Amino acid sequence: MRRNTEGGRARNPNTPIPRRLPLPVLPALASLLLAGCPSGGAQDDVVGDAADATPEVEDAATEVDDGGLDAAEATTDEGDGPNDGDAAADGDSGADPCLRWETSLSFEGASPGEPMPTNGMNITVHGASLFAGFGSDNEEDRYSDGRSYVYRKESAGSPWVLDVTFEPRSGRVAAIESLTFERDGDGDPLLGGPVTLLVAATNKFGAGSAQPALRVRDDETGTWSSVAFGPSVTSYNIRAFAVHRDQVTGADLLFVGAGPEPLGIYRARYDEGADSLTFAPEVEFIDAGSRTGKWFAFATANGVLYGASRTGIYRRTDGPSPSWERVIDIPELPAMPGAEVNLEYRGLVAVPSLGGPESEMLFFYQQQRLWRARAVGDHAYEEETNLDDLFAEYTGYPVALAEAAFNPLVPMHLPVFPQPFLFISSEFVFGDLVAEHVVAPLDPLEAGDMSSRTAFSSVAHYLLRGHDGAYSPVCRMVDPANPDRITIIARDADASPFAGEENVVYAVGFNASSYVGSGATGVNGKAWVYRGVAGPAEEDAP
Repeated sequence: MRRNTEGGRARNPNTPIPRRLPLPVLPALASLLLAGCPSGGAQDDVVGDAADATPEVEDAATEVDDGGLDAAEATTDEGDGPNDGDAAADGDSGADPCLRWETSLSFEGASPGEPMPTNGMNITVHGASLFAGFGSDNEEDRYSDGRSYVYRKESAGSPWVLDVTFEPRSGRVAAIESLTFERDGDGDPLLGGPVTLLVAATNKFGAGSAQPALRVRDDETGTWSSVAFGPSVTSYNIRAFAVHRDQVTGADLLFVGAGPEPLGIYRARYDEGADSLTFAPEVEFIDAGSRTGKWFAFATANGVLYGASRTGIYRRTDGPSPSWERVIDIPELPAMPGAEVNLEYRGLVAVPSLGGPESEMLFFYQQQRLWRARAVGDHAYEEETNLDDLFAEYTGYPVALAEAAFNPLVPMHLPVFPQPFLFISSEFVFGDLVAEHVVAPLDPLEAGDMSSRTAFSSVAHYLLRGHDGAYSPVCRMVDPANPDRITIIARDADASPFAGEENVVYAVGFNASSYVGSGATGVNGKAWVYRGVAGPAEEDAP
């Protein structure tokens, strides 16, 4: 395989704190002004032209005065600190954290036989290009026989082009990352210098047994190859992988989470002689008891590797005889009576510490809430935001299930914003499940009698979380040229790598499961990529 030498993005028993952190609004983000930001060019070509309310939780646990989360909580109080209004005034005032969105890639109007993916899964920068992965879950009439796709965009003005179509029953591109290796499996620097590979993972559903495999792109030829690992199984699901440097051996290792059992976490090294990934033959850890053995994210914080699954967050002890231990296991918390609760730990990412001796802490989604946790000691955790409550307050309707962080979250930094941030999109269900009816949602496309089905909000919503731990207001993703398009959720987003787009974010999305589950039809071709421009607030615009 050929590699790209230009870097892409690097993603690389508990004591609960019995206080809920108040929801802050981030003045430093809400007041940002993009002076002289380009307003965005013409809409990119569509694919046809580029075919080549829960109560506050009072936990009975004993409070621990460890100096970490207590110090972090103080940053949301009035007075000096990252969220102080005076500090916000140091930045340019008047900018809008709610980006201006337009369609960058659409599959509407595709000709018969052309790809019509139902899910926009993920997006990543690799070298100087953007790559986006798509899936065909819930497609109608076996249109593609379950194929999955990767599209590529090479410049601000170029169209999206189809980079690869994976085989039938691959289902979705469940992960795609640009991964950099600097050291070999013995911890020695690679003789040829750092190597960056574009790696993707697809699913497999039935139709015989096969080994799980990663897909690796040859950047010189534009072709993709498969690197297999583990035992042969009928179906598998790979949703996350990441490179981590073992703090004992010094090796740069790729960790892949696969499920269900007998699959688990596998590790690979970059073999410079073979110019390929080489997997260790044995599984390193199996998350026994998980519903499907899904691993949703990996993150390295303070040099330690963590993995997030449905059953908790696990910490790896590095070395020639590694081990994994569950360090965060949040008990099921109160929710709206009758509502479904999402127990999966998603979006795990390391963020700067808000207090305590460590430089980084953990941030993640679980049970319709956003959490942060110490990445040392007892791994004490604390709720930052209850999304059900947040969107109920925002819309004025009961919200029964707000889900977010389907992929590992990615820190971004646009020049217009004074600090890095996380882009967190959410989908949510309107409904009063106790009364066994669904209220009329906010968005016109969902209006009417919804008593016979669940009603997801038709519009993708998102928040920006600054590295100071505070949040922007709720924002909506709407393209003014296509205001009636159903977007549901932005599954993933990344900052533009292109010249002239320093303050631009690309987001990919749609969730066919929610759409079909709401009783809708016509799901083929609903996936999308949007382009968002950070600019002045509407009242300050010229």
